[in-house]
Amino acid sequence: MDRKSAQRGTAIKQKRKKSTKTLRQEVFLDAYKHSLFNITKSCEATKIGRRTVYTWLENDPEFNDKFEDAKEERLDFIEDSLFKKIKQGHVIACIFALKCLGHKRGWQEENSLKIKPVIENLSKERTDEIVQAAIDSDRMSRQLQLGVYKPNDE
Repeated sequence: MDRKSAQRGTAIKQKRKKSTKTLRQEVFLDAYKHSLFNITKSCEATKIGRRTVYTWLENDPEFNDKFEDAKEERLDFIEDSLFKKIKQGHVIACIFALKCLGHKRGWQEENSLKIKPVIENLSKERTDEIVQAAIDSDRMSRQLQLGVYKPNDE
């Protein structure tokens, strides 16, 4: 076999391999949408490893773009479901939407910190320390709820 034939054979194998990969990616994305955007269920349904999906996301810009498009579809699906509930008069859905969208009209959660000193004659420095500790505690609590807490290196 001459050199050109070998190169052609390699190119054909690479195209075949690429189209198999592309087909697997398309199957995964279809499963992702049908599983209501659950990566684990999609991997199980398609017998594609989770690590493979993340490798595709990291190394294949075209797959990454298609995956991002699917995530946008997920958001559209959620918004559509929310608005259907609102149209049906579902009170919790209405309140949730107003808190998210109605900030300019006063629909928002108010997180205020009210501290009443037990001892009236605290120094300004001590009062500032107590207020800062309360603020730090509130921040830490929110970070813990979100799963992003990182202790300060003091």
